[in-house]
Amino acid sequence: MESIGDRACSEQSLLVPDQDDSHRQDPLARGVVLRIVAWFPTHDDPSIEEAHFLIRIRCPLCGDTHRHGWVSGDDWNVTTHRCRHCNQEVAGQGYMISVFGPDTPEYHRHAHPPEVRLTRPRQRRGRR
Repeated sequence: MESIGDRACSEQSLLVPDQDDSHRQDPLARGVVLRIVAWFPTHDDPSIEEAHFLIRIRCPLCGDTHRHGWVSGDDWNVTTHRCRHCNQEVAGQGYMISVFGPDTPEYHRHAHPPEVRLTRPRQRRGRR
């Protein structure tokens, strides 16, 4: 676990929607879906895989662009905490991310509609 400031930034915060209210005061950055970067088995049916997207956000801490993962099917009402990618001299340890919704001009820039859950049958991997 990486400790930045007085709160810890853990890998856990990268993987699941934030259920810990300690990050709710962190700034929110909305992003645009760039592409599918991976397929992972779903939690409810391991024979099905769901797409994970790469999204680009403008960092509310440093103003640069950063990229983060996003699960297909999670819409603009979902927010998750992310550890910052910017240098240690920027104040704040992380921020909340989400995607742009249909009521924003940026929505048409999504490579895939974020609210549509993309699934496929699980693919065989590795040696046969």
